Amino acid sequence: MIGLQRISAGMSAMEWIKLQPLLIMGAAIWLLVLGIVLMLDGSVGVKAAKYGTMVYIFFTIINAILMWHYLHIPFAGVFIMGFVATSALMGVMLDHAVKKVELRTV
Repeated sequence: MIGLQRISAGMSAMEWIKLQPLLIMGAAIWLLVLGIVLMLDGSVGVKAAKYGTMVYIFFTIINAILMWHYLHIPFAGVFIMGFVATSALMGVMLDHAVKKVELRTV
């Protein structure tokens, strides 16, 4: 245990990794609230869902950049890019669905 006390670079990565489940729960709640706002309100809900989806995509990309910065594991970037691509693709599909709803409400 004495030899492991000198490891400080890995500690910040571990803290960031421990934070990931909370970020996922926050994103799920965020998307749930956007869905509720979209169902309850007309054009204002569509605009809120549109901008909220863009915020989701932005924070997903920022999270990946920060995660990539902290992890010093070989090929970690490949896995991180896969997770980000999946989340960003989901955000793009959500944006496309919101645009379809926007066309129906106009």
